[in-house]
Amino acid sequence: GTSLSAPFVTGAAALLLQSAPILGSWPEIVKAVLMAASQPMTTSDTDHYGAGLVNIGAAADIIRGVNGNWGGDNPPQCSGTWPYTQQMYLLAGSQTRFAIVWSQDPNYSQYANQPQADLDLWALDPQGNQFQSQVGNSWDNNYEFIDFVPPQTGTYALMVTNYRWDSTVSRIGFAWHQAS
Repeated sequence: GTSLSAPFVTGAAALLLQSAPILGSWPEIVKAVLMAASQPMTTSDTDHYGAGLVNIGAAADIIRGVNGNWGGDNPPQCSGTWPYTQQMYLLAGSQTRFAIVWSQDPNYSQYANQPQADLDLWALDPQGNQFQSQVGNSWDNNYEFIDFVPPQTGTYALMVTNYRWDSTVSRIGFAWHQAS
């Protein structure tokens, strides 16, 4: 598992950093791009297989803004405005994946037990309704991703809700990819 995949993921991340050097200061975006670009495994159990098979071609497309996009932001603090949203134009009928990753400080007092935040990820259709049957609802890591097929063409929103938040989390990286 990990000992075999680590060199491939590291190499993929290095290629992304070479193509977009600004990502060197945003590891959250690099991870989100690699997760959004990964191909789901049909027998995938995310507790055992992570986000799926690394697809460097799709990751490069995301970096170039082809069939996807990426970004990062300093999220609102606990007292700020939630939910956090990003919009994107999607085509009906094409497999789509959203991914978010948030910063994690290994010096956090509860680092061994739980991440500094528990955020949930939703997809909203052009009318603003949550529609996908799967929600990114993990609770023991610093990322979320969801796969879905948009039922109609239009502007969708990636919505991040705050379930639990430690104000020391400073950044969110996000990416999305739509199979062509």
